[in-house]
Amino acid sequence: MKDRSRGVAFLFTDVEGSSRLWDEQPERMADLLATHDSIIRSVVGDYGGVVFATGGDSFAVAFEMPDRAVANAVAAQRRLIEELGGRFRIRMAVHCGDVEERDGGFFGPVLNRCGRLRDTAHGGQILLTRAVRDQVHADLPPGVSLVDLGEHRLRDLAAPERVFQVVAEGLPAEFPPIRSLGAFVHNLPTQLTSFIGRTDEQAALTGLLNDHRLVSIVGPGGSGKTRLALQQAAELLSDYPDGCWWVDLLPVGSVDDVADRVRAQDPLDSVLAALRDRSLLLLLDNCEHVVDPVAEVVHRLLDETRVRVLATSRRPLRVAGEHIYLLDPLPVPEPGQTARIAANASVRLLADRAAEAGSPLDVAAHSEAVSTICRRLDGMPLALELVAARLRALTPEETAAHLDRALPLLTLGPRSDERHTTLEATIAWSVGLLTEDQRSLFERLAVFPASWTLPGARSICSDGPSPDCDLLHAALVDQSLVTVAEYPNGERRYRFLQTVREYAENRLDTSAQYEMLRHRFVDYYHDMITVDGRPADHPPAEGPDPFHDGHDAARFDRLVNEAGNVTEAIAAAVDLGRPVDALRIVGWGGWLALYGRTEHARRIDDLVAASVAVADQTDPEDASAAVRAMCFIMSALDLDRLLTLSEDSTRRCRRKHGTSSSLRRG
Repeated sequence: MKDRSRGVAFLFTDVEGSSRLWDEQPERMADLLATHDSIIRSVVGDYGGVVFATGGDSFAVAFEMPDRAVANAVAAQRRLIEELGGRFRIRMAVHCGDVEERDGGFFGPVLNRCGRLRDTAHGGQILLTRAVRDQVHADLPPGVSLVDLGEHRLRDLAAPERVFQVVAEGLPAEFPPIRSLGAFVHNLPTQLTSFIGRTDEQAALTGLLNDHRLVSIVGPGGSGKTRLALQQAAELLSDYPDGCWWVDLLPVGSVDDVADRVRAQDPLDSVLAALRDRSLLLLLDNCEHVVDPVAEVVHRLLDETRVRVLATSRRPLRVAGEHIYLLDPLPVPEPGQTARIAANASVRLLADRAAEAGSPLDVAAHSEAVSTICRRLDGMPLALELVAARLRALTPEETAAHLDRALPLLTLGPRSDERHTTLEATIAWSVGLLTEDQRSLFERLAVFPASWTLPGARSICSDGPSPDCDLLHAALVDQSLVTVAEYPNGERRYRFLQTVREYAENRLDTSAQYEMLRHRFVDYYHDMITVDGRPADHPPAEGPDPFHDGHDAARFDRLVNEAGNVTEAIAAAVDLGRPVDALRIVGWGGWLALYGRTEHARRIDDLVAASVAVADQTDPEDASAAVRAMCFIMSALDLDRLLTLSEDSTRRCRRKHGTSSSLRRG
């Protein structure tokens, strides 16, 4: 097998429950494993495979053709049953695809995918991916067939994989459902990129979560905290009977907001009651901007429940019992180390993301430039991904030269964290390479404080059909400045990483377009909340809250995903002198009562004052919205004050507007 990038088939094997077997019969395990190893190596030799990695009871074998890998798996299972009976049950998986082969090793996402598939199998079971099935279905050995097990999400969190089981004479055919993500309770989102490196970090986090109920992954923006935490949660799913739950805290700003994100829309006391006897892992993501309210919620969770918490933040929570795990960037090649750098994690990430962007990177041919890029970017994952997207237009050598010239000139000011400065400079360099239209959209998207949909971006950030907003948006995703994920309700949403948004927001704040965009932002979310398929000034007769329409669960889920944007729209409407629109969002949607009980605390008095003024001066429909808004606000905050204000405002409304049907509904 020559050193090159090409298609290879892989067979991964291991012994199911080997640690338990060591505990139960340690005196026999050495002999049994020796026999097992001898059988695997003998059959691999018969079918022309190459063992390129071993570890304990596991083997990783490469084959020139997928049919040889499948035949090897069947023959090995038969030999193992014949010579060891049922004392060892071996699980196997076969996958194929393009990899980098160098120095006797193989590199690429294909290997990770094969290992993840093997981990879902049961002892005695052989699983294949669709890529293998498509190549071997006409060349299966006699007596061998395939059973389609359907699509399954593997623990690499990537897109679902079509999985097939090998059925052969003399081998068991009946197994429980495979251990894919669908077999566990969770809401972990699909990731559209592969997970690279971090093996040592995962092992450390596994140990820490065994010993501590609160572990915080702390590091600068762009260091890969979220991706590591999500992958760690996926690895630990089988340890938590009540599941692993991801809670994105980017859109929130208060204790009740944090509680709302943790479990539906219940107050904190209800959250604690619901979780008291649950064995689950709670992943609190992006805590740095709400450290104080998160700390309050976590303190009570630790004190009153059995929940374990894995948090990501740029700074610690400072809660009693917290164990801080400082996340370093990926390791980088040492200066002068260019001969064998393919296995370096920074290099692997750069090469993987470059390949995904359509520019396969020949690491061996550009080893010096690749090493320079990785060192210049300090191994920061986000910086590497941004630069990888540029390798379609620039050679590695040109890229390295640009970084050397540009980065020192592009910092945004003094920072306490040198790596953060490097990251900001990398973002600035990447933005500087955008077209004028792309750069304009990039800045405008900072109007969203939370994730957004493509229709939202199109409505708020586009000036018209040309240039096409969708194409510009796709270019930002393609260049890693905007990320995309499938949310648990199936909705595709887009977002900035927080560091990237900070950069874009700084540019937007100085833009003449800022006020215009905020008006559009208010218009978009006002219509989303108030219209609901009917005129905004004609709410349903049965009640003011379209969220409580039980038949429209999909709309409810969509609006919950928009929570951070809606609360910002309320604040923006007040800032822009549009109190009626702010009150309509609150009043017709019951937004504060449903989701953000304290909204932006500094806005509460503004909204109450506006509701009194609007109730006294405007038409009946707006007066009704004002009274309803005030009721929602005050019912969540201060019942005594609510009664006084609502009675006063209702009397004034009736004196001015009479008792119209809309006012009675208010």
